[in-house]
Amino acid sequence: MGHPLTEVICKFIEARKHSKITKLDKELEKATDAVFQGKIQEQLAAVIREHEPATWITAAAMGAGRVHFATHVLKFIHPSAKGTNILAQNLLNEETKTGFIGTHNRMNLPIDAACDNAADLSTAALLQLAANGQTLLDYVQAGDTSPLKSLEKQEGQAEEWIQSFQKVLKDNIPKSHPLTRQVYFPLKQGGYHLLAPLFPSALAQAFHEIIQEDRYSENAKQARKAKRENAANPHLVRDFIELGEQHFGGSNAQNVSQLNKRRGGSIPLLSAAPPMWKKQERPPKQDVFAGVFQLQARLQVHQLKNYLEQIASEPSTEYRRSYRQRLVEGLIDSAMVFAVGLQRKSDWAGWTLSVDCQLPEHQKLWLDPQRGLTDATFAQHREAGYWQRQVANDFGVWLNRQLENKKKHRLFGDGEHATWRSDFEQQLRLSDLGTQGTL
Repeated sequence: MGHPLTEVICKFIEARKHSKITKLDKELEKATDAVFQGKIQEQLAAVIREHEPATWITAAAMGAGRVHFATHVLKFIHPSAKGTNILAQNLLNEETKTGFIGTHNRMNLPIDAACDNAADLSTAALLQLAANGQTLLDYVQAGDTSPLKSLEKQEGQAEEWIQSFQKVLKDNIPKSHPLTRQVYFPLKQGGYHLLAPLFPSALAQAFHEIIQEDRYSENAKQARKAKRENAANPHLVRDFIELGEQHFGGSNAQNVSQLNKRRGGSIPLLSAAPPMWKKQERPPKQDVFAGVFQLQARLQVHQLKNYLEQIASEPSTEYRRSYRQRLVEGLIDSAMVFAVGLQRKSDWAGWTLSVDCQLPEHQKLWLDPQRGLTDATFAQHREAGYWQRQVANDFGVWLNRQLENKKKHRLFGDGEHATWRSDFEQQLRLSDLGTQGTL
């Protein structure tokens, strides 16, 4: 019985021959010119000769020196770069166990192949053929000719093939290239390392395969169908939100690497954007000036307080009084905007009736006008308008407390409180007229 990998190799070569013959047969059917038909027939004969197993393997072995098996491929950085590709395998140990996913802590990653000439990718594909869990490259590495012995046409040919294929395993002196990216990494003791980042093609392929499995496998399709039908299924549904794509090689993806060709020249990119949190709006439960509004207005309060502290020892001028007034009016306007935002929430009508709502009664009357549409007593109290002075008084007391110094000493007294209250009440009456017009 022959070697199991020998049959795999023969089928691989036959499939490549069949593909080319099929294409030429179609051209022959369309050809009407006898000369052109003769050229196609010559090409067919050449394809048959070239795909004799021994002849084809000999040609593939000649290109072995131009094949580079790697986990990190240079041409992803720049398609014309000529530096070194890196094969980094089985690096997992106690030192590399980190919380970050990388080539260093992933076992059995797929191996990529980079070629100086895309035509040599067939050599890489041949070496990656496998049977019973062993690839031809494994046999090449061990110097074992058994998968190729029955295909040789003359004594010693299998040994020559193995020696030629072993060129892919030779480590060249690492070198960079002017078209690669380089990073100067400083050292504690002085000086620096010059780092040349390489693209982790093997890791990208592993991620690509996970996504393909989770999107298009039969298990994934059945799980999604069960989810739509609200039925049970033993398999998980995994979605990758806002997945991006990066493309390499254009229409010639094979010029970059073998795995890049297999992926169609694209790799998936996970979104690195921060999450967009949805704001959960809730009605206030306690005094709004000491709670929700104080948080919203903290920057305006800070600006006003800083300005007042700066001019505390300066003589009062019309400009300073006017500027202070504009800052206070800005706070009052913010309070009106805050209130309107609550007042216009039609789906919140009557929210002040909740047992959790501990607002003072006059603030309830201010902030929940739509409750009056179904609560006649509430509407009467609101229309009376007495609550406006009480709300304005709350604002004046709150603002004076916000302007206390670090030792909790009041910078302003009853006079300023009366001014804050008066200005707020005036603006509140105007704002409430607009609110009544919208109910």
